[in-house]
Amino acid sequence: MNALRLKIYNVGRGNCILVYFPDGKLGLVDSNIPIGMSECPARDDIVKNGGVLEFVCLTHPHEDHFSGLLSILEDPEIEVKEFWHSMALGLGNILRFHNEYSISAYQGAEFVAEKYFHTSRADELLDIFDYLYYNQSIRFDRKLSEYQMLDSIGGVNLLVLSPSALASNRYQKTLLRAFEGKGRWISIARNYANRISLSLLLSYGQHRIILGGDITKTSWIEIIRGAQKRGMEGEIFPVNCLIASLHGARDSFYRDMWHKILARDGFVVVSCGGGKHPSEEFVENLSEDWEIYCTNKGEYCRNIQRSDNIYPAETYVGLDGNSAEEVEAACCGWIEIEFHPDVVPTVKTEFSPTQEGLYCHRSFSQARTGE
Repeated sequence: MNALRLKIYNVGRGNCILVYFPDGKLGLVDSNIPIGMSECPARDDIVKNGGVLEFVCLTHPHEDHFSGLLSILEDPEIEVKEFWHSMALGLGNILRFHNEYSISAYQGAEFVAEKYFHTSRADELLDIFDYLYYNQSIRFDRKLSEYQMLDSIGGVNLLVLSPSALASNRYQKTLLRAFEGKGRWISIARNYANRISLSLLLSYGQHRIILGGDITKTSWIEIIRGAQKRGMEGEIFPVNCLIASLHGARDSFYRDMWHKILARDGFVVVSCGGGKHPSEEFVENLSEDWEIYCTNKGEYCRNIQRSDNIYPAETYVGLDGNSAEEVEAACCGWIEIEFHPDVVPTVKTEFSPTQEGLYCHRSFSQARTGE
């Protein structure tokens, strides 16, 4: 059987994951445009592999996850069938609370975004919804919620793990206060968007993979309790690959969760950039028992030592005296994982310079053997 493949791009601070399904179909989860680029870094790979996306998934409305998605939607060489997002959750209730009965679902999303992104990149998000609304060949009104099973693609089962109904309801209330013009609630609503982040479980053969989005430890507690309540814990956990949520930040986990969700031979991939992600606590809690791969480093990430909350130069891909900002700009690359149904996954990484005059440590490729 063909492999399920994930390609996680190094985009600095943010996420971009291209899913290659065993039957040749593709899906894109999030995007962020790296320094020195003008479009989604997955674009060439999408076109090279037929140019058709079964779905584009925006896990939550933060700019380090939606930047670049418009370039994919507008690209004449790419066809997108569905656009998944968490903004559809509870939109009708929000509009009813405001007596906005005449506002369509699309205009309601725009109404929410204008308020919610008062101090952020609202124009780009609104352009995305403009495109979706006026190019109605792309379905974008599907409401995704916890423990919802999606259609299988190429023998891969997809299950939505979050957001929970509780998180969505609280988010609605937070938005309502923001709409009343109370400035601090706009900031609270923006930060709370991580609580409505979509996270997905992919199951293929013996493999279980979680794409964590930006969910926090509160969401992890809800996911685990939800699985227990539904008698599904054995169907979901343990997973053998976790794309870490919230870039490995301190608030992305609680100390007792790893042995509940990660198999003994499992591993973690962190999409991260700059000096603060992944957090020291994240690395310390994982590194003794599991392998960690980081998108902003060209080598295996274990037992990293930090000083003054900044990684020392030797842990960066870029060296030779470059600053952290230059390193992030200098190095692009990806981590690619292959899952054959009954074979230990293979992990490969590759990084290379993007700007002349800035030094990149080396191109690096490593196969994970599972020994």
